[in-house]
Amino acid sequence: MRLAAFALLAGLLASPGAGAAERTITIVTVDRVPMAYMENGSLTGLLVDLTREAFRRIGRQVDIKLMPWPRCLADMKDGKADAVVTIFKTPEREAQFDFSREEMLRQTESLFVRKGTIIHYNGDLRALAGKRVGVVYQTSYGPRLDGALADSLFGAVETQRNMGDLVKMLAHGRIDVVPGDRGRILGAAATIGVSDQIVELPPPVETVPGYLAFSRVNDMGTLGQSFDEALRAMKKDGSYAAILAKYPNR
Repeated sequence: MRLAAFALLAGLLASPGAGAAERTITIVTVDRVPMAYMENGSLTGLLVDLTREAFRRIGRQVDIKLMPWPRCLADMKDGKADAVVTIFKTPEREAQFDFSREEMLRQTESLFVRKGTIIHYNGDLRALAGKRVGVVYQTSYGPRLDGALADSLFGAVETQRNMGDLVKMLAHGRIDVVPGDRGRILGAAATIGVSDQIVELPPPVETVPGYLAFSRVNDMGTLGQSFDEALRAMKKDGSYAAILAKYPNR
């Protein structure tokens, strides 16, 4: 009897799912003020606070790592990361990752140009036809901008691996337009000291919902459902709004 019990215990410990519910969840995101960034040696930011609180409520430890966006996607695809935040939904991505159902955060996609540039833009992207645009590699900008890029509306497309390089190129006049999350672009400009050299073109292109998505390589079981329930509870009890209020310039 004792041998049988020992064998059963050994089998459970050796099984692939044993202990998986207790292990730390690895989450990747982009270094971007005010969403996720290092301050005085500590990781902070709006997305960091939201993510930590949601997983705290379901009793799971998280390890949030900052890395360039292409690396985030690569680590998700090969299972080095369990989840990524935030990410826009596209047909290609929905075929690769398991998206949360609950919207994590709405992000404003805007256009930025060098200060003094004259572009008669009123919301119609055709006003940018022929302009040199800079984009981050493997990034979605929402349906309207993704469609304009797919239709080759722009005169040239410069691709970089991080937003800071694009903002620097814009400030130096090497490209004409940088699209992207408003807070991310403003944060990058502040970090490299060119805030006074770029301006936003009104109106914003669109507001796009961002989600947390799980890698399909790592079987996360019902974690996605638990995360959705926690995030909905945060929105209902006011803690979600309280976290957003800490970052008014997002």
